[in-house]
Amino acid sequence: MLKKAQSNVMAKDNNGSERICWVRLRGPACNLFVVAVYVPHDSRVKPSRTDTLSELDAVCSQAKQGDCIVILGDFNVQLNGGVQGCTGAYVCA
Repeated sequence: MLKKAQSNVMAKDNNGSERICWVRLRGPACNLFVVAVYVPHDSRVKPSRTDTLSELDAVCSQAKQGDCIVILGDFNVQLNGGVQGCTGAYVCA
């Protein structure tokens, strides 16, 4: 099973980041671009939450057309609900 999973890895990287890594997987219907991210809390400054979200945006732009983007992470429950492009109306806050 592990060898089959490894054979589906098309690309992977962390872009030199300690907070974000990604893998592009060959899928049966579409390819998956899976991103794992740690977003620091509000009081962190290097890198800040804003820096990390900008980096996440840049990483997601590396996905190919037709890829399904899946973002997994620790968002520290610090993001507000209803932030366009980031969160839905229902968040734990």
